[in-house]
Parts: sequence; C-alpha cells; structure tokens
Amino acid sequence: MFSRLFSNRISVVFVVLAGVLTGFTATDQLKQVPADEAVTANDYKRAESFLFQHTNPLEYYTVSAQTWLDDGRLVYRKSVKGGFKFVLADPAAREKTPAFNHERIASALAGLTGEEIESGNLPFRSFDFSDDGRSILFTADDIHYKCVLIAYRCEEINTGNGDGSFNGTLSPDGTKAAFYPRLQLMDSKHRNR
Repeated sequence: MFSRLFSNRISVVFVVLAGVLTGFTATDQLKQVPADEAVTANDYKRAESFLFQHTNPLEYYTVSAQTWLDDGRLVYRKSVKGGFKFVLADPAAREKTPAFNHERIASALAGLTGEEIESGNLPFRSFDFSDDGRSILFTADDIHYKCVLIAYRCEEINTGNGDGSFNGTLSPDGTKAAFYPRLQLMDSKHRNR
C-alpha cells in the first residue's frame, strides 16, 4: 500500500516538475489551438446532447426523492420506461409496492385540472402521506393538492395565506401551514393558532 501511494506521489511530482521545467502551462496550450479547430456551434450542440434533459429518458431505475416514513417504510421515485413511478418499500417485510395507483391519480388530476396527465409523468416529484395514511399531499404547478387514495378523488387545498402563493411549510394533513419569516401557524380557514 505504502509503495503504491509513494509511487503515485512521485509520478505527480514528476509531471508537475516536467511542466515547470519546460515552461508549459494551460494558457500556452490554449494559445496553440489552430483557428480551424476552434469550438463550433455543432460542438456545443453535441455537448448539450449529453445534458440531463436529453439523457434522462434513456436512464431507467434511478432513484430520487427518498423519504423515510415514521413507521420505518421508505417512499421513493423511480425512473421507468416512459416516466416515473413512486414506490413504497417496507424493509422489515422485504416488500416493495407501488405507493398508490398511478393511473387513478392521473385520471383524478386530469378530471380536476382539465389537462391530459399521463400516469408515468405525474406533475409532482414528491409527496407526503396524510397523518392517517389515506391521502397524499403534493404541489403541482404551485397548486397544493390532496388526493384520497381509497376513492382516488383529488382536490385543491388552501395553504392559508389567501393569495395563492405559498411561502411556508404545509402540515401533513393539509390543515395547517407555517409561514416565514414570522413563522405563524394558521389553519385552513386563515386563523392563527
């Protein structure tokens, strides 16, 4: 181990010393780029094709938005062919199931918003379960929603500040919100608590 580490350090020192002795710097190399090898618009387009928004549809089974629940279960978002799915994992029972019926949530949201919503591309990246676990709460396009999982009925919920904006934290059951900077706690009828 020591000999390998020592050998790597000697290699680095040698390369740095060689660069110093020859007077070679990175700016010298930039000056030596011929005009016919300059970066073109096509080079930028090719580089852009490797960015997240272009490669994401090609990646499957990546995990994001992990949230541990109080009961020890884990909820996460997983990329799948055609979009994303939310998964509920129970490590104690060694089980994974869909967190909810994605098709029914998409249908309920489409009925509420009048927009076409695909089950693999729900308009939210994360959600919370209500205290009783029978509903999910999420924000999509700056609107807060609550969807009851038994009936798969969704509704907009009021965050408590009256102007449609939201600058605080919504309680899991959707009835209270803490607002910044004064950190006021209000219920859904705009009453201070």
